[in-house]
Amino acid sequence: MILAKVLYFFFLIHVSADVEINLIVDYFKYKGASKMDGFTCYSSEDNFSLLRNLNQNNISASLRRLDSITDVHAIAANKFWKMGVFFDTRCCTVDEISFILSEASNRMIFDELRSWLILVPNITDISVILQNRSFGLSTDIIVAIPSEIQNSYELYDVYGTYNNDGGLLNVTSFGFWDPGSQLNMKSTQSKISRRSDLQNMTLKAIFFQSPFRPARMSQEEYLQDSTNRTQEGLTKFGYIMIKLLSNLYNFHLQCVESPIWKKGDTAGPIVRALNANIVDFTGSPMTMNIARTYLLRYVHQDWPFRTCFFFRSPQKQDIKVNEVLDPLTAQVWYLMLSVSTVIIMIFTYILKYENGDALHLRFSNAVLIVIGAICQQGTNLGMVRASTRIVFLCTMGFSFLLYTYYSASVVSARLNQPIFKINDSLFEFGKLQMKMASEWIIYLDFFLKKTDWETQTFYNNTWLKIPEEERYMEPEEGIQLVKEGGFAYHTHPEVAYPFIDSTFDNREICELMEVHLANPTKSTFAVTLNSSFTEIARVGLTKISEVGLRHRHLLKWSHQKPVCRKDVLKVSSTDIYEFGPHLVLLFLGIILSLIIFLTEFFYGNHNARFELDGLLKMLTWRRIHRRKNGI
Repeated sequence: MILAKVLYFFFLIHVSADVEINLIVDYFKYKGASKMDGFTCYSSEDNFSLLRNLNQNNISASLRRLDSITDVHAIAANKFWKMGVFFDTRCCTVDEISFILSEASNRMIFDELRSWLILVPNITDISVILQNRSFGLSTDIIVAIPSEIQNSYELYDVYGTYNNDGGLLNVTSFGFWDPGSQLNMKSTQSKISRRSDLQNMTLKAIFFQSPFRPARMSQEEYLQDSTNRTQEGLTKFGYIMIKLLSNLYNFHLQCVESPIWKKGDTAGPIVRALNANIVDFTGSPMTMNIARTYLLRYVHQDWPFRTCFFFRSPQKQDIKVNEVLDPLTAQVWYLMLSVSTVIIMIFTYILKYENGDALHLRFSNAVLIVIGAICQQGTNLGMVRASTRIVFLCTMGFSFLLYTYYSASVVSARLNQPIFKINDSLFEFGKLQMKMASEWIIYLDFFLKKTDWETQTFYNNTWLKIPEEERYMEPEEGIQLVKEGGFAYHTHPEVAYPFIDSTFDNREICELMEVHLANPTKSTFAVTLNSSFTEIARVGLTKISEVGLRHRHLLKWSHQKPVCRKDVLKVSSTDIYEFGPHLVLLFLGIILSLIIFLTEFFYGNHNARFELDGLLKMLTWRRIHRRKNGI
């Protein structure tokens, strides 16, 4: 009798196998699956027929019977995108079905990567499947049940809204299938759209503990308050984004305040709360790193995160000889020297007929006239002849044009003088040997003790040389020292920019420089590692970003970088290094004149003594001669 029932069962399976094969192929074609794994109850011939039909539709497949736990593990090992999983429960006991679903849950196979089709013999047997609590919002499971119409199947969409505080398992009609019309869907909405109503279930989001929150103010009131928005911008921005997400998906948001972040804790209290399944979301966005990927699942990047040293660009501490030479090109300087030489020669020749002086005097006067004309000075030399006056007037015109162009070039160069900048590099920053300090940030040591060569060099050669008591100070004091110059302060831009915007003038803003301690990135919202809200949260935050709400609140809770207006940038006062070349020229002239003076003085004294000695000798000789002659 038992043998007859078994034979009859397999006969029914064989008769309906062709119909079910078409159902399986049509469904996975509809899902766009590229690969399928399955547990079937078919004979080898029917399995071969199913494989052939799937391959003809560009779906690679592997079919097996449930023999051991390794069969479930084989499905979990496949990481294909758009992968299909078929599970025929008709030849499995209740324990085997529970075993498969339990192992699939442990292996996290009920995720957005896989589309499941589960074949159930009748509506009463679906209760075994509904007992599984691993189904989430991202699961894609369709249960096919034979309908009253021959060779037709009712399709049901099964998903759960479970979290740590409970939830519901939802079973909704997805459509039906028959050989004539094939798949008929009752809804054309996407999976996320169909499941967007979370029916006011409670989800917990954790936020950083705030030192600025008044004792009498609740956490939710504080997170909506605009006071201290720059210091708490990240957390308050995160609250608004999760609140928008709750309005989009109809769930109740419960805010949880994180414990104090203890020194030396590399993960942080928010990550640990997520890893322990105490909460569902991160309310405060967090930075991504490799270690955290094993503790939670990242969802969406939203908040720009960076920390940097702020300082005013230091001026080079050397004499700027180019300030004198740069206004004119080398060709102009050579041409001016050549023209001046020609004018001196002409003056030397013409002055011969003007006053008839010796050659060296005429040359000296010509040089003084030309240099005086270039320096916009006149001369007291008498000029009677018309030729002399014409040459002098041409020289003055030439010097006037040269002086005008030179002055204009100097002013233009001063207005367009580039502000000294360095690369965004800790190595280059360390070579400036500036005084520096930082705001107290719990993760500052994590950034300073990174393993890359540049950060290690800066940490060992620069940061450790600062006395311990001088390494940290409040932002107000640090930014004020940055304004005075020669000082660098490390903090978040959201903290520094309000002080800079209110206290710095335009030139100080233009001279402001930033050197990043950590590479700029975007802080990310995250969920628990096995969360069923991953996909729905990612889609929701993407929608919020695409319609502009993220950008709007980002502008509200962050502070934009102060703008350097170069159109109203004034020329800075000339410092000693710019005026140095002029002083050097003056001192060289004074030294040269002293040398010439001393030379003339000693040469003149030598001639005077020689003439005096000759006169004394002559007078002595006359006196002796008179005595001899009795005169």
